[in-house]
Amino acid sequence: MSRLLFMRWAAAAFTSLAALATTAPAQQLTEGTFDHWAAHVRPAPAECSWQDIRWLENLGKGVAAGVEQRKPVLLWAMNGHPQGCT
Repeated sequence: MSRLLFMRWAAAAFTSLAALATTAPAQQLTEGTFDHWAAHVRPAPAECSWQDIRWLENLGKGVAAGVEQRKPVLLWAMNGHPQGCT
């Protein structure tokens, strides 16, 4: 029974590998395709709405503003380099 299961698993794995091998080649960045790719990678205005938030670097001022405006406060804390360069 286990040999039959292995054979089914192997057939599925080889089928998946064959499908990966027949994928279309990567598209190239040329002068003709530059505008398309530039529009594709630029964020939409809705994706930039976080930039409209007034971020505070002082927790005390943020808590005071949150209490005054009856809004929650997000405390972002991390350990390490802010760009992940550790």
